[in-house]
Amino acid sequence: MCSVGLRTREMCYEFGGKRCVTRFAPVATAVLREPDLCGSRALVVATREAYEGPYRELAEELRRAGLEPQALLVPDGRTREEIFDMLRILSDAVEDGEEVVVDVTHGLRHLPFVYLVALVYMTALKGIDIAGIYYWPAELVSPPVPLIDLTSLFNLLRLYQAVETSRRTGDFRLLEEALAEDRWVRPVAGDRHGERRGPGPDLPPVGGALKGVRQKLGPLARSLASGLPLEAGIVAEPLLKKLETLEEHPDVPAVVRMAVQPLRSAVERVALPEPPPRRWGKKAVRLSRELLEHLLGLAEWYIERGNAPAGLLVMRETLVSAVVLACGGGKDWLAVGRTRREAEAALNAAAQRHKLHLADGGQDRLGRLWDQLSRCRNEYAHAGFRTENVDAGSAIDRARTFLKDCRDLLKDFPAPARGTGRLLVAPLGRKPGALYTALRAMEPHRLAVVVSRETEGRVPEVLERAGMTHLRDRLKLLRLDDPHRGFREVQGLLDDELHRWFVSSEEVVVSLTGGTTVMAYVVERLAACARRLGVSTTKVAAVDTRSAEEQEADPYVMGEIILLDGAAPAGPDAGGGGS
Repeated sequence: MCSVGLRTREMCYEFGGKRCVTRFAPVATAVLREPDLCGSRALVVATREAYEGPYRELAEELRRAGLEPQALLVPDGRTREEIFDMLRILSDAVEDGEEVVVDVTHGLRHLPFVYLVALVYMTALKGIDIAGIYYWPAELVSPPVPLIDLTSLFNLLRLYQAVETSRRTGDFRLLEEALAEDRWVRPVAGDRHGERRGPGPDLPPVGGALKGVRQKLGPLARSLASGLPLEAGIVAEPLLKKLETLEEHPDVPAVVRMAVQPLRSAVERVALPEPPPRRWGKKAVRLSRELLEHLLGLAEWYIERGNAPAGLLVMRETLVSAVVLACGGGKDWLAVGRTRREAEAALNAAAQRHKLHLADGGQDRLGRLWDQLSRCRNEYAHAGFRTENVDAGSAIDRARTFLKDCRDLLKDFPAPARGTGRLLVAPLGRKPGALYTALRAMEPHRLAVVVSRETEGRVPEVLERAGMTHLRDRLKLLRLDDPHRGFREVQGLLDDELHRWFVSSEEVVVSLTGGTTVMAYVVERLAACARRLGVSTTKVAAVDTRSAEEQEADPYVMGEIILLDGAAPAGPDAGGGGS
């Protein structure tokens, strides 16, 4: 791509030890540039006056050099509309993915600016590759005229775009590409390897310094773009060392060093407060208050750059980690199978208690924050596939509010809520032996009994025979109107008092035997409710292996307790017996 001016004169051009005598600088570029451009298309930008004048002679010389000339008639570019028209003509003439060499020597003085903008647009829209931008300064020097390579100026523009993108969005992937060493390490005439040699034994060549930065910047850029703060934090430390080498290198262009300065400050912000040994990796990252504050700082970094989903995700996992730390977790704090799952269950329980007004102080604030943060994060985690509209416009403001709440909680993180004593939940059918055995074996501090109209009157007798009359003041009867078909009655039994009993207990033991199938189902549902509130639950079965006649004759005989935790849910025969 070149242009033709109205006033040209024969000059001697020189590059790489070779010379070319011609009236037209583009011909010298085509002939002297290595590799030469034989076999290429030559797009010649010309006004109507230039086309009718020197264009034909230029086209003939280009043909002799092995190129195929093509005239691009453009207006003078005196108005904005004419300039835009020039941009359109240039863009239409270049095909997608082509390699473009530009000679800006001839033509109107403002044409190089048009070239520059056109190249920017075509690089983005058509994926072209800029192979070189050249200028022959005939007005400044005596013959032979040397070649000035302006390609680095265009690379600087692309570097600026990458720096601005990384600064605004936190995405460093464009910057990784813009720092490609072949854009900044170019052979020059008479010394093809001079720029590639290191300045001393302690510093690598320029290309090596740039390559070292890119090798570490790539993993960091991809980790940050994927919302992986620990992976990004681990690779940040070696990247800082590579950046230090680059900044100290005297042969690295000053503009490149300037461009990576914002990168250095960002990497310092991402780096972990206590980087683990590289050979150990993420498993060696120590959970601490300082790390939690660092993670919230990184969540803020995402939010500042408009990336609400990543900020929400980091905040969520920071809260999980905070619960692990509050519970004394350390070595296995990243273990998903148990440690983090239990912490998530505790947070879900706090949210449930908040909804039911069963928490106060820090636990209530934690439950409210976890509930709101989780719902906002889930809007993005499920890509909006839900009936409610996702308000992406307000996500940043909501994320800022959550971040403030997270930091306030972290100053005095609430200890996990723990109740006291044991609550026994058991059915009472027509045979009281199972309840009697459960009472004797569990020795509860509170008792909730699922009964029917026919059986509720027998509870005082069972308590007396079990020696548990002190439970009369800590007794709750959960009466079913239909103990055989009343599966849906369970929701009516879950009143505020029972919820408070759950959360104030250290453990809830549920006995599945001794009533109807409906009663066993109700007990299972009550156990599930206790688990959602974060209370430890244990399922048992009370078994009496005596004959039915012996049980009828003397029901108050201690049977056997079988632990059922981990067993499949109770089936149709789980309750056994009749009411």
